[in-house]
Amino acid sequence: MKSSHKLKSILCVSAIALTSFQFTACKKDKVEDPKEEEVFKTEGLNVAVPSGKTIFYDLKKQEDATESSYTFKLSGMYGSRLDLGNQGYQMGYFDLKNTSIKDIKLTNTADFNQLDVKETNFLTIDASTAGEPANGPTWIIYDYKNNHAVYPTADRYIVFYKKADITSSAQTEVIIMQADKVTAKDGNARYQLKSESHDINILKEKEVKTGTVAVASGKTVFYDLLNDKITETVETSLVNFSGTSGTTLKPSTTAYKFGYFDLKGKAIEDIKIANLKELDFKEATSLGLDATSMGQPVSGPTWMIYAGAPTHAVSPTADRYVLLYKGTSLSESPNEVIIFKADELVPAGRDLTFKLKIKQFIK
Repeated sequence: MKSSHKLKSILCVSAIALTSFQFTACKKDKVEDPKEEEVFKTEGLNVAVPSGKTIFYDLKKQEDATESSYTFKLSGMYGSRLDLGNQGYQMGYFDLKNTSIKDIKLTNTADFNQLDVKETNFLTIDASTAGEPANGPTWIIYDYKNNHAVYPTADRYIVFYKKADITSSAQTEVIIMQADKVTAKDGNARYQLKSESHDINILKEKEVKTGTVAVASGKTVFYDLLNDKITETVETSLVNFSGTSGTTLKPSTTAYKFGYFDLKGKAIEDIKIANLKELDFKEATSLGLDATSMGQPVSGPTWMIYAGAPTHAVSPTADRYVLLYKGTSLSESPNEVIIFKADELVPAGRDLTFKLKIKQFIK
């Protein structure tokens, strides 16, 4: 009887303890012993969640919000349940070790995709040591077993972003947030957060177009790449052809940086936005003809090769693409990129018709 009574007492105490955990948590559950007024103070990225309350928060304004407009809300035990708000963001999370939030650089979609963001509408607490395993991804841990501490999930970042699809290339804004410190007492909690906002460069990929340019040898032809049109003046064109069979290629405007890159194993259709950062782009003032077969040394970068006798054929330099872009850097923040390649050459005596493939990336 005594043994049975003792067992019932243990079960009763356990049930009371579990109930206390689910609603107000344990009296010992505190990382610090903050003053009462500090627990309820919200300032900047210091978010207070009183016991049993739901807090709506505007991350861009860094202040409490209302249910009509908020980035996320905190509710549940210690306010540890984080739900996505109604400001048009999508939410996800990623893990990144040994990196400060300020060291995470996002300038284009390739950077974003490398984060391996997992989409979710909420994050919760891992209280498995107290018999409450997490039902979803976590951002907070409750260490009931060891020291009743509440602390952030290691190396976890939360992301708010605006785009239609997580694999799309149309982000406009990304906010990264991390729980830096959690202070818990008597069911109340205070979250110290870190946040960094990033404007992602939007470049939309347009369909590959074809262009045809007929150039009489010794003449200069001005060409509008985007409209596949020969123009009358340099001001109305993007590039111009001149020299032997029109094989000297020059930019017609200083609005774009002009140059070339080599890329093996990819057709122009296969070059994606993510490839732009990886390109070994070399700026140039012109691209010319490699006529070493005729004893003429190359004086600069080429985009055409002259085979000499007996065929006297002219062909494109292998794997070479011509590129124009607007912006401060091709790898960081271009505003527009135009790539083209000579797909076919049709000779007519010393005259030459260039058949081009052209691809544009634009905001």
